Amino acid sequence: MNIEDMGRQQAEWYARSRAAQGAAAQAYARLLQLAETRDSGQLRRIALFLASCYNGEAFPFDLFELCAVDDGYQGCPGAERHLKCQ
Repeated sequence: MNIEDMGRQQAEWYARSRAAQGAAAQAYARLLQLAETRDSGQLRRIALFLASCYNGEAFPFDLFELCAVDDGYQGCPGAERHLKCQ
């Protein structure tokens, strides 16, 4: 692999990273809005997840708890596929 190929690969990785960060930020914002504006038993899990993102030591959270959240509340469609919740 020459230097030009490495530069192209690095640019591709950077673009993919930016796209993933953008999608994650949107999902996080949706979850935050749900936690702040709605009242539901499932939103307790979402609030704990958000708190864990802030301070995982003070607010431990088992990611498999997200499997119990209905599809309508999930900030990341398909999260259950990645967590193997089925």
